[in-house]
Amino acid sequence: MSNNTLRLLNNPSHISSDELKADLLQWGENHSSLLKILLDSYCIVDLQGNIVACNIAFETLVEQSQRKILKTPQFNHFLITETTPEKWESVFTSGENWYRDDEVSASIKSKSQAEPKQKKLILAAIPIFSGTPSRLGTLVTIRDVTDESNVQNERIQSINKSNTDGLTQLCNKVFTEGWLVKQIELAHRNPSPISILMSDVDHFKKVNDTYGHQAGDFVLQTVARLLQEDIRKGDVAGRFGGEEFIVVMSNTPLEGAWVVAERFREKLKNLRVEFQGKVIPLTISIGTSTLSEFKSVANRSSEEISKMLIAQCDQALYHAKHTGRNRTCQFETLPAEKKTDPKESKES
Repeated sequence: MSNNTLRLLNNPSHISSDELKADLLQWGENHSSLLKILLDSYCIVDLQGNIVACNIAFETLVEQSQRKILKTPQFNHFLITETTPEKWESVFTSGENWYRDDEVSASIKSKSQAEPKQKKLILAAIPIFSGTPSRLGTLVTIRDVTDESNVQNERIQSINKSNTDGLTQLCNKVFTEGWLVKQIELAHRNPSPISILMSDVDHFKKVNDTYGHQAGDFVLQTVARLLQEDIRKGDVAGRFGGEEFIVVMSNTPLEGAWVVAERFREKLKNLRVEFQGKVIPLTISIGTSTLSEFKSVANRSSEEISKMLIAQCDQALYHAKHTGRNRTCQFETLPAEKKTDPKESKES
């Protein structure tokens, strides 16, 4: 963590330290009505990084009285952050009139604990002038957002946990289906093709029966890891149930879906999967479906289109499984008699 001594390049060397301190204190007096309404911690810091004044909130933050603070006034004696002196100087010496850094990790010395407290702070500062072009110091405000940050992190972890499949650490079925609906809505507003890929581990029951369920779990985790590594950063991979996986690929045409599917299938086929000293032969069957234009589905909702795409992809996967396995089939290239509209078949 960087030493956060506050210093300045345009130090008015003709002003003595006592005069500088007096000018800063006078500035504080002149702006006392403004400073009094600040709810955040603040301190006034000279050009050498010494605190010349602070409020009660700052005393509470660093757990020191103002008398003790002014006895050892160096700012970084109490608080060290990731914010470097160069970062401050680059702002103030380039003519900018303020600085702010959100959720800065900070180490605060505490008289009640041997080890420094780790905090999350919102740190802001403005330069102090007093009738001359030369800067006298800095007004630093500090807001402790540690509790809020912790709550937010816990909330994110909770959301991630509820959206994640426990075994494979991929997204679960509910989240993936919801994500597909959102991508369809986006593609409606900014027309672009969207594809999905569904894969199914070949002869997975045989893996469980021959090598045991722990081996089966290991296989699923291996497939999930390889799938997550193989897709683009913006795509979403999920476990759709059992040994079935799904990938939602935005802005991906029919040809792109084929490339992704075949690349993944080949990688898995050539992968040596070994569990407890036994090599497990592993292949996968894949189906894809693509929505390249919206005219034909203009009267359907995003949820209905999502269900249609999944049903089409499932038909392609079924065809791959029943025509030899270890292959990719695309719904759009299936024989006409193999294609059905899920909405029409449901109504008939």
